Amino acid sequence: MAKNNKRPLPLSSSLTTPTISSRFLVPVFRYLHKHHPIQAKQYLKLYALAEESFASEGDITMECFQNILEQAAIDCQDPNIGLHIYEELAFSDLGILGYAINSIATVGQALKLHTRYYHLYQSNIEVALNITSDLVQLSYRILSQNLSYSRQDSEISCMYSVYLIRKLAQADWRPLAAHFQHAEPEDTSEHKRLICEQLLFNQATNKIIFDKSTLDLSIINANEPLANTLEEALRRIDKVTDNSEDSLIEKVQQSIVASLPEALPSIEDMASTLHLTARTLQRRLSEQGYNYSQLLDATRKSLATHYLTNTSLAATEIAYLLGYSESSAFDRAFKRWCDMTPIEYRRSNS
Repeated sequence: MAKNNKRPLPLSSSLTTPTISSRFLVPVFRYLHKHHPIQAKQYLKLYALAEESFASEGDITMECFQNILEQAAIDCQDPNIGLHIYEELAFSDLGILGYAINSIATVGQALKLHTRYYHLYQSNIEVALNITSDLVQLSYRILSQNLSYSRQDSEISCMYSVYLIRKLAQADWRPLAAHFQHAEPEDTSEHKRLICEQLLFNQATNKIIFDKSTLDLSIINANEPLANTLEEALRRIDKVTDNSEDSLIEKVQQSIVASLPEALPSIEDMASTLHLTARTLQRRLSEQGYNYSQLLDATRKSLATHYLTNTSLAATEIAYLLGYSESSAFDRAFKRWCDMTPIEYRRSNS
Protein backbone atom coordinates (compact mmCIF):
# COMPACT_ATOMS: atom_id res chain seq x y z
CA MET A 1 0.00 0.00 0.00
CA ALA A 2 1.34 3.43 -0.92
CA LYS A 3 2.37 5.58 1.99
CA ASN A 4 0.17 8.64 2.60
CA ASN A 5 2.49 11.62 3.08
CA LYS A 6 -0.25 14.22 3.32
CA ARG A 7 -0.44 16.09 6.59
CA PRO A 8 -3.81 16.71 8.29
CA LEU A 9 -5.60 19.71 6.81
CA PRO A 10 -5.10 22.86 8.89
CA LEU A 11 -7.84 24.74 10.65
CA SER A 12 -9.21 27.79 8.95
CA SER A 13 -7.16 30.93 9.57
CA SER A 14 -10.27 32.45 11.16
CA LEU A 15 -9.94 29.89 13.95
CA THR A 16 -6.18 30.01 14.54
CA THR A 17 -4.71 32.42 17.08
CA PRO A 18 -4.42 35.98 15.72
CA THR A 19 -1.20 37.76 16.66
CA ILE A 20 0.18 41.27 16.50
CA SER A 21 3.75 42.55 16.65
CA SER A 22 4.86 43.59 20.12
CA ARG A 23 5.93 46.86 18.45
CA PHE A 24 2.32 48.03 18.77
CA LEU A 25 2.70 48.02 22.55
CA VAL A 26 5.32 50.81 22.30
CA PRO A 27 2.82 53.67 21.68
CA VAL A 28 0.35 52.13 24.13
CA PHE A 29 2.81 52.13 27.03
CA ARG A 30 4.33 55.44 25.97
CA TYR A 31 0.88 56.97 26.39
CA LEU A 32 0.22 55.14 29.67
CA HIS A 33 3.58 56.14 31.18
CA LYS A 34 2.86 59.78 30.34
CA HIS A 35 -0.77 59.97 31.45
CA HIS A 36 -1.38 56.93 33.70
CA PRO A 37 1.97 55.68 35.10
CA ILE A 38 0.42 53.49 37.82
CA GLN A 39 -1.60 51.51 35.28
CA ALA A 40 1.44 51.11 33.03
CA LYS A 41 3.39 49.38 35.82
CA GLN A 42 0.40 47.21 36.74
CA TYR A 43 -0.08 45.95 33.19
CA LEU A 44 3.57 45.10 32.70
CA LYS A 45 3.36 42.88 35.77
CA LEU A 46 -0.14 41.51 35.10
CA TYR A 47 0.61 40.45 31.52
CA ALA A 48 4.22 39.39 32.24
CA LEU A 49 5.59 41.84 29.67
CA ALA A 50 9.16 43.09 29.34
CA GLU A 51 9.05 46.63 28.02
CA GLU A 52 12.58 46.51 26.62
CA SER A 53 11.47 43.76 24.23
CA PHE A 54 8.52 45.66 22.70
CA ALA A 55 10.53 46.98 19.76
CA SER A 56 11.82 43.50 18.91
CA GLU A 57 10.22 41.34 16.25
CA GLY A 58 8.28 39.21 18.73
CA ASP A 59 4.51 38.74 18.64
CA ILE A 60 1.78 38.71 21.27
CA THR A 61 -1.72 37.36 20.87
CA MET A 62 -4.32 39.79 19.59
CA GLU A 63 -6.47 38.80 22.56
CA CYS A 64 -3.78 40.03 24.95
CA PHE A 65 -3.43 43.29 23.01
CA GLN A 66 -7.19 43.89 23.07
CA ASN A 67 -7.41 43.05 26.77
CA ILE A 68 -4.75 45.63 27.60
CA LEU A 69 -6.61 48.31 25.63
CA GLU A 70 -10.03 47.49 27.07
CA GLN A 71 -8.71 47.26 30.64
CA ALA A 72 -6.84 50.55 30.23
CA ALA A 73 -10.08 52.25 29.17
CA ILE A 74 -11.70 51.08 32.42
CA ASP A 75 -8.82 51.68 34.83
CA CYS A 76 -7.90 55.06 33.35
CA GLN A 77 -11.57 56.09 33.25
CA ASP A 78 -11.16 57.03 29.61
CA PRO A 79 -13.61 55.18 27.32
CA ASN A 80 -11.98 57.02 24.39
CA ILE A 81 -8.44 55.88 25.13
CA GLY A 82 -8.23 54.18 21.73
CA LEU A 83 -8.71 57.59 20.13
CA HIS A 84 -5.95 59.16 22.22
CA ILE A 85 -3.03 56.71 22.16
CA TYR A 86 -1.82 57.63 18.66
CA GLU A 87 -1.85 61.37 19.27
CA GLU A 88 1.93 61.03 19.51
CA LEU A 89 2.48 58.65 16.59
CA ALA A 90 6.12 57.88 15.81
CA PHE A 91 7.12 56.23 12.55
CA SER A 92 9.79 54.30 14.42
CA ASP A 93 6.97 52.37 16.12
CA LEU A 94 6.54 50.41 12.88
CA GLY A 95 10.21 49.84 12.29
CA ILE A 96 11.30 49.56 8.67
CA LEU A 97 7.74 49.93 7.34
CA GLY A 98 7.28 53.16 9.27
CA TYR A 99 10.50 54.65 7.91
CA ALA A 100 9.61 53.55 4.36
CA ILE A 101 6.15 55.15 4.57
CA ASN A 102 7.68 58.40 5.82
CA SER A 103 10.23 58.50 2.98
CA ILE A 104 8.04 57.86 -0.06
CA ALA A 105 6.76 60.67 -2.30
CA THR A 106 2.97 60.85 -1.81
CA VAL A 107 0.25 59.79 0.61
CA GLY A 108 -1.16 57.46 -2.05
CA GLN A 109 2.15 55.63 -2.40
CA ALA A 110 2.49 55.46 1.38
CA LEU A 111 -0.96 53.93 1.88
CA LYS A 112 -0.37 51.38 -0.88
CA LEU A 113 2.93 50.43 0.75
CA HIS A 114 1.25 50.19 4.14
CA THR A 115 -1.57 48.02 2.78
CA ARG A 116 0.83 45.70 0.98
CA TYR A 117 3.15 45.00 3.92
CA TYR A 118 1.02 45.45 7.04
CA HIS A 119 0.50 41.66 7.23
CA LEU A 120 4.13 41.41 8.35
CA TYR A 121 3.02 42.91 11.67
CA GLN A 122 -0.40 41.40 12.31
CA SER A 123 -1.97 38.08 11.31
CA ASN A 124 -5.55 37.10 10.46
CA ILE A 125 -6.51 40.56 9.26
CA GLU A 126 -7.77 42.25 6.14
CA VAL A 127 -6.34 45.68 5.33
CA ALA A 128 -7.63 47.16 2.09
CA LEU A 129 -7.29 50.36 0.08
CA ASN A 130 -10.26 50.72 -2.29
CA ILE A 131 -10.08 53.60 -4.78
CA THR A 132 -13.03 54.78 -6.88
CA SER A 133 -13.35 57.72 -9.27
CA ASP A 134 -13.60 60.27 -6.47
CA LEU A 135 -13.38 58.50 -3.09
CA VAL A 136 -10.96 56.25 -1.19
CA GLN A 137 -11.76 53.73 1.54
CA LEU A 138 -9.00 52.54 3.87
CA SER A 139 -10.31 49.59 5.89
CA TYR A 140 -9.19 47.19 8.61
CA ARG A 141 -10.86 44.17 10.18
CA ILE A 142 -9.82 41.07 12.09
CA LEU A 143 -10.82 37.87 10.29
CA SER A 144 -10.77 35.60 13.33
CA GLN A 145 -14.18 34.44 14.54
CA ASN A 146 -12.76 33.79 18.02
CA LEU A 147 -12.42 37.45 19.01
CA SER A 148 -15.32 39.70 19.95
CA TYR A 149 -15.42 43.19 18.48
CA SER A 150 -13.16 45.41 20.53
CA ARG A 151 -14.14 49.05 20.67
CA GLN A 152 -10.65 50.15 21.59
CA ASP A 153 -8.99 48.13 18.82
CA SER A 154 -11.46 49.50 16.26
CA GLU A 155 -10.86 53.06 17.37
CA ILE A 156 -7.09 52.78 17.70
CA SER A 157 -6.90 51.36 14.16
CA CYS A 158 -9.04 54.18 12.79
CA MET A 159 -7.02 56.85 14.58
CA TYR A 160 -3.81 55.22 13.40
CA SER A 161 -4.92 55.81 9.79
CA VAL A 162 -6.02 59.38 10.50
CA TYR A 163 -2.88 60.35 12.41
CA LEU A 164 -0.71 58.65 9.81
CA ILE A 165 -2.00 60.94 7.05
CA ARG A 166 -1.83 64.00 9.30
CA LYS A 167 1.77 63.32 10.27
CA LEU A 168 2.80 62.46 6.72
CA ALA A 169 1.34 65.44 4.93
CA GLN A 170 -1.28 67.70 6.51
CA ALA A 171 -1.73 68.34 10.23
CA ASP A 172 -5.38 69.43 10.01
CA TRP A 173 -6.53 66.68 7.60
CA ARG A 174 -9.91 65.04 8.25
CA PRO A 175 -11.71 62.18 6.48
CA LEU A 176 -15.26 62.51 5.17
CA ALA A 177 -16.62 59.58 7.18
CA ALA A 178 -15.57 56.81 9.55
CA HIS A 179 -17.07 53.34 10.09
CA PHE A 180 -16.65 51.15 13.18
CA GLN A 181 -17.55 47.51 13.82
CA HIS A 182 -18.52 48.07 17.44
CA ALA A 183 -21.79 49.48 18.80
CA GLU A 184 -22.27 53.23 19.03
CA PRO A 185 -21.05 54.73 22.34
CA GLU A 186 -23.37 56.98 24.33
CA ASP A 187 -21.11 59.97 23.70
CA THR A 188 -19.46 60.42 20.29
CA SER A 189 -18.36 64.03 20.72
CA GLU A 190 -14.69 63.01 20.98
CA HIS A 191 -14.97 60.96 17.79
CA LYS A 192 -16.37 63.98 15.99
CA ARG A 193 -13.69 66.27 17.42
CA LEU A 194 -10.79 64.02 16.48
CA ILE A 195 -12.04 62.32 13.31
CA CYS A 196 -15.10 63.72 11.52
CA GLU A 197 -18.81 64.41 11.86
CA GLN A 198 -20.12 61.48 9.80
CA LEU A 199 -19.82 58.33 11.92
CA LEU A 200 -21.41 54.91 11.42
CA PHE A 201 -21.31 52.03 13.92
CA ASN A 202 -22.13 48.29 13.82
CA GLN A 203 -20.51 48.14 10.39
CA ALA A 204 -18.91 45.19 8.59
CA THR A 205 -15.43 46.68 8.83
CA ASN A 206 -13.52 49.59 10.36
CA LYS A 207 -12.66 52.21 7.77
CA ILE A 208 -12.18 55.85 6.92
CA ILE A 209 -13.52 57.38 3.71
CA PHE A 210 -11.86 60.40 2.14
CA ASP A 211 -11.51 62.39 -1.05
CA LYS A 212 -9.26 60.88 -3.71
CA SER A 213 -7.23 64.10 -3.89
CA THR A 214 -5.67 63.13 -0.55
CA LEU A 215 -3.61 60.50 -2.36
CA ASP A 216 -1.75 63.25 -4.23
CA LEU A 217 -0.59 65.08 -1.11
CA SER A 218 3.20 65.29 -0.94
CA ILE A 219 4.94 63.76 2.05
CA ILE A 220 6.88 66.27 4.11
CA ASN A 221 10.00 64.12 4.64
CA ALA A 222 10.09 62.42 1.23
CA ASN A 223 13.46 60.89 0.37
CA GLU A 224 13.31 58.80 -2.81
CA PRO A 225 16.68 56.98 -2.51
CA LEU A 226 15.92 56.01 1.09
CA ALA A 227 12.36 54.96 0.18
CA ASN A 228 13.66 52.70 -2.61
CA THR A 229 16.20 51.06 -0.30
CA LEU A 230 13.64 50.44 2.44
CA GLU A 231 11.01 49.13 0.04
CA GLU A 232 13.51 46.64 -1.38
CA ALA A 233 14.24 45.48 2.17
CA LEU A 234 10.51 45.01 2.78
CA ARG A 235 10.23 42.97 -0.42
CA ARG A 236 13.02 40.67 0.76
CA ILE A 237 11.43 40.21 4.19
CA ASP A 238 8.07 39.51 2.59
CA LYS A 239 9.60 37.02 0.17
CA VAL A 240 11.20 35.08 3.01
CA THR A 241 7.89 35.07 4.91
CA ASP A 242 5.89 34.24 1.79
CA ASN A 243 8.05 31.20 1.06
CA SER A 244 7.11 29.78 4.43
CA GLU A 245 4.74 26.83 4.17
CA ASP A 246 2.53 28.04 7.01
CA SER A 247 2.42 31.57 5.56
CA LEU A 248 1.09 30.43 2.19
CA ILE A 249 -1.60 28.23 3.74
CA GLU A 250 -2.61 31.03 6.11
CA LYS A 251 -2.82 33.58 3.31
CA VAL A 252 -4.99 31.30 1.19
CA GLN A 253 -7.35 30.64 4.08
CA GLN A 254 -7.45 34.30 5.11
CA SER A 255 -8.44 35.25 1.58
CA ILE A 256 -11.18 32.62 1.53
CA VAL A 257 -12.61 33.92 4.82
CA ALA A 258 -12.41 37.52 3.59
CA SER A 259 -14.30 36.63 0.39
CA LEU A 260 -17.22 34.88 2.11
CA PRO A 261 -20.18 35.17 1.87
CA GLU A 262 -20.09 37.48 -1.16
CA ALA A 263 -18.06 35.14 -3.32
CA LEU A 264 -16.41 31.74 -3.34
CA PRO A 265 -13.00 32.43 -4.90
CA SER A 266 -11.77 30.16 -7.67
CA ILE A 267 -8.13 29.13 -7.73
CA GLU A 268 -7.62 31.75 -10.47
CA ASP A 269 -9.10 34.43 -8.19
CA MET A 270 -6.94 33.27 -5.30
CA ALA A 271 -3.78 33.19 -7.40
CA SER A 272 -4.46 36.73 -8.59
CA THR A 273 -4.94 37.90 -4.98
CA LEU A 274 -1.60 36.35 -4.02
CA HIS A 275 0.17 37.71 -7.13
CA LEU A 276 0.81 34.19 -8.46
CA THR A 277 -0.31 32.21 -11.48
CA ALA A 278 -2.91 29.51 -10.85
CA ARG A 279 -0.39 26.86 -11.90
CA THR A 280 2.24 28.17 -9.47
CA LEU A 281 -0.24 28.30 -6.59
CA GLN A 282 -1.44 24.76 -7.23
CA ARG A 283 2.16 23.52 -7.49
CA ARG A 284 3.18 25.15 -4.20
CA LEU A 285 0.12 23.75 -2.44
CA SER A 286 0.79 20.32 -3.92
CA GLU A 287 4.37 20.41 -2.64
CA GLN A 288 2.92 20.81 0.85
CA GLY A 289 0.44 17.97 0.44
CA TYR A 290 -2.66 20.07 -0.23
CA ASN A 291 -4.82 21.17 -3.10
CA TYR A 292 -6.97 24.28 -3.32
CA SER A 293 -10.30 22.45 -3.14
CA GLN A 294 -9.22 20.73 0.08
CA LEU A 295 -8.27 24.05 1.70
CA LEU A 296 -11.55 25.60 0.62
CA ASP A 297 -13.46 22.68 2.07
CA ALA A 298 -11.44 22.64 5.31
CA THR A 299 -11.96 26.37 5.80
CA ARG A 300 -15.72 26.13 5.37
CA LYS A 301 -15.87 23.13 7.71
CA SER A 302 -13.91 24.97 10.43
CA LEU A 303 -16.11 28.03 10.13
CA ALA A 304 -19.26 25.90 10.19
CA THR A 305 -18.31 24.03 13.37
CA HIS A 306 -17.31 27.33 15.00
CA TYR A 307 -20.61 29.01 14.17
CA LEU A 308 -22.61 26.01 15.40
CA THR A 309 -20.66 25.75 18.65
CA ASN A 310 -20.16 29.41 19.54
CA THR A 311 -23.12 31.30 18.08
CA SER A 312 -26.91 31.02 17.98
CA LEU A 313 -27.05 31.57 14.22
CA ALA A 314 -29.62 29.44 12.41
CA ALA A 315 -28.34 26.81 9.99
CA THR A 316 -29.79 28.80 7.09
CA GLU A 317 -27.79 31.87 8.17
CA ILE A 318 -24.61 29.82 8.50
CA ALA A 319 -25.19 28.37 5.04
CA TYR A 320 -25.33 31.92 3.65
CA LEU A 321 -22.18 33.00 5.53
CA LEU A 322 -20.30 30.05 4.03
CA GLY A 323 -21.36 30.90 0.49
CA TYR A 324 -23.99 28.21 -0.04
CA SER A 325 -26.92 29.31 -2.20
CA GLU A 326 -29.22 26.74 -0.56
CA SER A 327 -29.28 25.40 2.99
CA SER A 328 -29.76 21.86 1.65
CA ALA A 329 -26.33 22.05 -0.01
CA PHE A 330 -24.82 23.09 3.32
CA ASP A 331 -26.60 20.22 5.09
CA ARG A 332 -25.15 17.70 2.64
CA ALA A 333 -21.64 19.14 2.94
CA PHE A 334 -21.81 19.15 6.73
CA LYS A 335 -22.97 15.54 6.87
CA ARG A 336 -20.01 14.63 4.64
CA TRP A 337 -17.64 16.46 7.01
CA CYS A 338 -18.99 15.29 10.36
CA ASP A 339 -21.30 12.37 9.61
CA MET A 340 -24.22 14.22 11.22
CA THR A 341 -26.50 17.15 10.43
CA PRO A 342 -25.75 20.71 11.63
CA ILE A 343 -28.61 20.48 14.15
CA GLU A 344 -27.29 17.21 15.54
CA TYR A 345 -23.77 18.66 15.79
CA ARG A 346 -25.02 21.74 17.69
CA ARG A 347 -27.05 19.57 20.05
CA SER A 348 -24.09 17.29 20.78
CA ASN A 349 -21.78 20.27 21.46
CA SER A 350 -24.17 22.42 23.48
